Amino acid sequence: MPNYNPTTGIPYGVISGNNLPELLDDISRNGDSLSYAAWKQELEEKIKGAIVGAIDDFTCNAKTIADSLDYGEIVDSLLDGGLAEDYQQEEEEFEYSYNTPQGKVSLLQGWLGGAPLVWVLDSPYYANCKGCSPCVPGAGDLDNPCENGLECYCLPPDDMPEEWAGQARLIADK
Repeated sequence: MPNYNPTTGIPYGVISGNNLPELLDDISRNGDSLSYAAWKQELEEKIKGAIVGAIDDFTCNAKTIADSLDYGEIVDSLLDGGLAEDYQQEEEEFEYSYNTPQGKVSLLQGWLGGAPLVWVLDSPYYANCKGCSPCVPGAGDLDNPCENGLECYCLPPDDMPEEWAGQARLIADK
């Protein structure tokens, strides 16, 4: 996975979620679960396959009938009917974004070795820090700021840990 923004070429910033408990809480409460969305998409494909197979067994118009169905609606009805209770995911990934007066901040919360990580995918802010370990190649390690390090996206100053005071700078001021 390239650990830089494909549009801007700026490396992602990565920070331990343990250093940002309030932000982790915001992400899990208000973010979109990518794990759940992938599970739901897979469920929709399986249901479509089963329905097409069943229709095919009883009619020669299977494709016409199958193409007229709204599988997303069928899945939503099944999930509302209790199927969603079967969903289990040990390590959720959440996508989250919010707007600051300076611009949009886009985040991805995931896991690495059981530890929560927050990827800053886009932001009006950047910071200089050490590069990440080979586990997240090409990204900047926001837990280790350094003056002449890699320039990468970072969170707004108010969201960064206290010891980061003054490290985040606006990209527009470059």
